[in-house]
Amino acid sequence: MNKTAPIPAHKKPHRWGLITFFLFCVGLFVLGLFALQNRVMIAQWGLSKVATKFDFPDARFTLSRLEKDGLNITNIWLGPDLRIASLKVNYSLLDLMSAKLALVEIKGVDVDITHLDKGAVGKIQKLTQNQPNSPSPATNIPNISLENVTLHGELDNTKLNITLDGHIKPDRSLKLTSRGNISYPLADRFISIKNMLVHVEAAADLSNIKVSLENTLFLDEAPKPWFKPLTITGTGFYSDLATAFTASIQNKTKTFSTTVTGRGNIKPPHLSAKINLSDITFAKDGLQPKDLFPSLQTLPPINTSLKAEIDLSLFRQSPTIKARITSNATNITHQNTNFTMEQAQAFMVWPKGDIQISIPEAFISHDSRKMALNALNATVKIKPNNQDFPFSISNLTLSDTATPALFTPVQINAKGELYEDKVTFKTTAKLLTGLSFIQADGMHDLKAGKGYVNLETPSLTFSKSGLKPSDFTPFLDIFQETHGTVTGKSYITWTPTKLKTNGRLRLSGLSLATDTLSVKGINTDLKLSSLWPPKTQKIQTIHIDEISSGVSLENAQLSFALKGPTLWINEFKAGFLGGNISLQDIPLNPNAQTHHLKLKLNKLDLEQLFKLIELDGLAGTGKMTGALPITLSNDDIMLKDGLLVSDGPGVLQFRSSKAKQALAGAGEQVELLLNVLNNFHYDRLSLSLDREFSHDARVGLHIEGHNPDVMAGRAFNLNINLEGNVDRLLAIVLEGYRLSDRAIRASLK
Repeated sequence: MNKTAPIPAHKKPHRWGLITFFLFCVGLFVLGLFALQNRVMIAQWGLSKVATKFDFPDARFTLSRLEKDGLNITNIWLGPDLRIASLKVNYSLLDLMSAKLALVEIKGVDVDITHLDKGAVGKIQKLTQNQPNSPSPATNIPNISLENVTLHGELDNTKLNITLDGHIKPDRSLKLTSRGNISYPLADRFISIKNMLVHVEAAADLSNIKVSLENTLFLDEAPKPWFKPLTITGTGFYSDLATAFTASIQNKTKTFSTTVTGRGNIKPPHLSAKINLSDITFAKDGLQPKDLFPSLQTLPPINTSLKAEIDLSLFRQSPTIKARITSNATNITHQNTNFTMEQAQAFMVWPKGDIQISIPEAFISHDSRKMALNALNATVKIKPNNQDFPFSISNLTLSDTATPALFTPVQINAKGELYEDKVTFKTTAKLLTGLSFIQADGMHDLKAGKGYVNLETPSLTFSKSGLKPSDFTPFLDIFQETHGTVTGKSYITWTPTKLKTNGRLRLSGLSLATDTLSVKGINTDLKLSSLWPPKTQKIQTIHIDEISSGVSLENAQLSFALKGPTLWINEFKAGFLGGNISLQDIPLNPNAQTHHLKLKLNKLDLEQLFKLIELDGLAGTGKMTGALPITLSNDDIMLKDGLLVSDGPGVLQFRSSKAKQALAGAGEQVELLLNVLNNFHYDRLSLSLDREFSHDARVGLHIEGHNPDVMAGRAFNLNINLEGNVDRLLAIVLEGYRLSDRAIRASLK
């Protein structure tokens, strides 16, 4: 019987090894199958561990897809400041082996940039800053798609809400679109960019960049905005660290449109640009500054052309703006006032500089009078994030172009401040010699169009070798010598429809002298209810020690009122020839061709009167009273039916040896007359005076009485025509008229 051979002992370990390997493979298969079936859960667990390692322990997300060609992660929450709706990554095994990704698609990103150094955004910044140098980004950038990426919050006091969409290619070329709003805060307002739409296109490696801006709104959101909304559309280019751009700016109604062009250079951390603003034309029946700037609603219509050149510099996020604005052929008309200038320039440095305004020459015309402004240099201080603007005007020369000029050239200096809608100011007016003669302070409300100014003239002392009235106005060059002190004050208020003025003038010991008239010791405190035209509500009084023009008036007193252009003399009285002289209720209107007045003479000394009117050889005693009806016209006088009558009896003596010799042999009647007049005791004596324009006066002497030494004192009634110089009596009236007329005309010019 045959027996089966036994199995060799050394074959058993090999069998168990095969079994073990088989079971291991089955385990690997089962494990791989488990991992494949649960790959998303495992990957999400692993990503959570990675997030925790990088200090995002509270990160939340959903890995919704994990395949060999890519993955999707949704609802990513890294913190309250960073959320991502969807992240899609496409790749291949070959890409992964080369550390590349085919596509990264990011949608629905919400980033709060208010605190870049905190939260999730701050952590990401720290991670990127702590990473070692990596290969060049150009070799690792995949195709990146961005959709609805929103950046919002407050950064460096600027509020942003911007949404980005676009695509970035591995060669770093890109196309991006940005929409949103930006608001920059000032002290009392936000300057905002709204409805912003920006398109950005860049070639490979960002070598050439094009930026397009479409219908973006630029506005001031304050309740009282500085400017009205503007729409900006433009295109800019960047290449080799250089930029160029063109933009069109319009207002909402499209009545304003201008083009802005510029070029610049970018050399981090410095950016510079030159910007040119094309001509902006304002016309009376077209565009006006108030259409752009609401605060200028009260500005009268203006005709001008403006252009601007701007230098922009940005260094480490600190901007500097230098702007030069030029206006040409400017004309502004308001009621009867017109302002014109050929050219003006304004130079501004922001934020730490000033606005320098330069006007070589300008003209102001009111009614028919034209005044010149020369060398106007003004400075406006700029205070960033502040709403007040201090300003100053230095050495402005104001002159009258008329011949003769109303006033001599005046130099004006001023300081003030623009705060909200109000301008406050202080001004000093000086003669070109340096003497300050007006100090003013005031306010103007730009919105309401109303304001006020206080004017004060400090004490001005006149002297023969010092200050003279003609230093202020050529109209007062008639005064050859002046002494005394003048002070004045005035207050002026205005609204868009009304101007109110009042003033006060004090004269202390003022003396004036012309070539034909001397006035000494003028003292008065005049109160004017209106300066232009000059008016008074109450009767004003002037006291004068002496008035001399061939004859002397003493202790004169003038009571008057100003009613429009008319000087109404209520009463003028003065001591004259031992008696007094007076005028009452006389209107002097500078627009009238002739003036009529009645000069009253009271108790004049007869002998002094005869000497005054040069009645040669006549002497006498007694007092004369009467009136002279006078007509004044064109610096000439007509006297008609003037009559002076003696107040009582007196003595008349005619002792002219020259006349007696001339009349010798003329007959018995003439000889009798000469004897009677040698010692004539009159009961009544009268003088009649008449004068036509540009003719000599006629003097008639009428006497009733007797000579006790002739014909036993027989009574005589005599009428005698005499030749005399009545002009000496009338001269003081004419000089007073000339002086008053010139003063009134000067005040109305």
